Amino acid sequence: MDKESIFNYIIATLCTILIIMIIYIGYQHIKFKKNYIPHNSINVSPITGERLSDVYNNNELPVEVTYIDVYENGSISGISKADIVYEFLNEDYKVNYKAIFYNFFPSNNYPISSICKVQLEALPKFKFKDIIDVEKSSKDAQYIFANFNNLHSSNFVYKDGVYEHFLDTSPHIDNLNNEIVKSTNVIVQFVNNDSSGDTSGKGLLFLGGKVIEIEWKKDKGKIKLNDLNGNEISIIKGNTWWIITDKNNSIVYK
Repeated sequence: MDKESIFNYIIATLCTILIIMIIYIGYQHIKFKKNYIPHNSINVSPITGERLSDVYNNNELPVEVTYIDVYENGSISGISKADIVYEFLNEDYKVNYKAIFYNFFPSNNYPISSICKVQLEALPKFKFKDIIDVEKSSKDAQYIFANFNNLHSSNFVYKDGVYEHFLDTSPHIDNLNNEIVKSTNVIVQFVNNDSSGDTSGKGLLFLGGKVIEIEWKKDKGKIKLNDLNGNEISIIKGNTWWIITDKNNSIVYK
């Protein structure tokens, strides 16, 4: 190979490397711009509708955390940071939680049985309103008593705009901040004893010290909530406690 051919080969190789570098840098720039959140920008949680004080991207969130035997291990560290807490009986008739965290990553401590990443698109999509928009015609619900069985009940007392949670008669204290666990909204979803095949049913929505009768429907694996007129419901900006219970179980409120 003569000198001219070697020179042309080197130039062609360098041009190829340069083109690859330009494409790579361009890709990284587009990826950065897509995920970039400007300093002091406002980030709103799509799950609670609240502004978040810490604005950042975390590819590990949101996550779903499963807590087992919660009544035997009453105080759970960080549960008050969850955006949604699902409360239900497992196959052994023990109360478990599945908690969704959007802006907080909990420590993997007992009684956590699993932590997995979830897609935001798979979570319920809520519309939000202010507390002053709660229907005044709705029934009062300052106290909520949800019995799972003869051993356990999940109870709430409305105070200062939120529902304080009680494990039976004991205040539910979060070990993270030593404060009682609070929820802005409480949803009760009634299901059949074997809920695996359920695609729709009745429910209750508690918010602002009031109660609204609702209907739930599973659409493409995603739960949608409507009022009895078929209109999509709105909840108050804030976290939600979601009880999934057999339709024959007792729910008392006053």
